Amino acid sequence: MLSDLTESVLFRCANGSTLAIDEFENIASKEKTTLRTLLNSAYKKGVKVRRMCKEKNQWVLEEFELYCAIVMANINGLENVLSDRCLIIIHEKSSDDRINRLLENFDNDADIQDLKNEFLVNLVNIMQLVKLKNIIPEWNQYINSKSGTVIISLASSKTI
Repeated sequence: MLSDLTESVLFRCANGSTLAIDEFENIASKEKTTLRTLLNSAYKKGVKVRRMCKEKNQWVLEEFELYCAIVMANINGLENVLSDRCLIIIHEKSSDDRINRLLENFDNDADIQDLKNEFLVNLVNIMQLVKLKNIIPEWNQYINSKSGTVIISLASSKTI
């Protein structure tokens, strides 16, 4: 779990792991351009960042794999390019102060445990799809089963 992520932390920690970033409101700022560029690339396997590192009075090239699962939490949403590479879950705050001031018992509340378990099962299913070699047909089948929409195959130009 990370807060106030920098680009160097991103590419040094990514390495196929899962990163969770909270308080991510300032990602659209001018100061975060490099971080935003790296996040825009982290969804794609094979993208690397190269940096020079000084070892024993000599410069050595280091490569870091960016590809990893990243969970980002913020209030304002993400810019278009980054959000196109994300599965977005919108959590709306209640306007009822009686609800907002309650303390959740995350460890013992059965409803919260059920919700967490359902989310984890779906997340695992999605991550398994992403890791498959034949990703495009599998992903399209998954989306089709969830949304009931028609998917157009660009390769064959016919409706599936």
